[in-house]
Amino acid sequence: MKPGRLLLAGLALAVAGALSWALAYSGVLGPPAALRLGGGLGAGVVLLTGLPGLWPGTARRSALDEALDLPPPARPPRPRSLRDVEVTLRLATSSQGGRDAYYRLRPLLRRLAERRLLVRHLVELDAQPGLARELLGADLWELVREGVAPPERAGRGVAVAKLASWVDKLESL
Repeated sequence: MKPGRLLLAGLALAVAGALSWALAYSGVLGPPAALRLGGGLGAGVVLLTGLPGLWPGTARRSALDEALDLPPPARPPRPRSLRDVEVTLRLATSSQGGRDAYYRLRPLLRRLAERRLLVRHLVELDAQPGLARELLGADLWELVREGVAPPERAGRGVAVAKLASWVDKLESL
């Protein structure tokens, strides 16, 4: 309801109350009749100001209501398994060198290893290096452990067979 209409309704209720009180005070109407008259006038004011907003088509919808009625945006597709990640990584690192594997492949595998170890084995990758190395295996541990230095620029990338074994290891955790 608009503030102007609300103010007008409040003013009309005050006038109806004052009129019924004046009629009862002057003796024209008895107190029960004045009370009924004031109540009826008040109910009429409330109905006249509130009903138009209840009719379909006359009430305006706010921008928030319109936005809430829109369908939610489509979620980005999630990989079905770590195999999908493996295929993506094969394509991303097939023609790249060791530095690209270090800066692109290592952070992804490190995040996956951290989550898998924590969720499935309650092992923290950096806080419990012995258990993490035992669960991940020596090759994968050497890639995802903390403090690995980047390879030289002319270094080779990751072999596909090694990448496949890492993904299999992460899936089996």
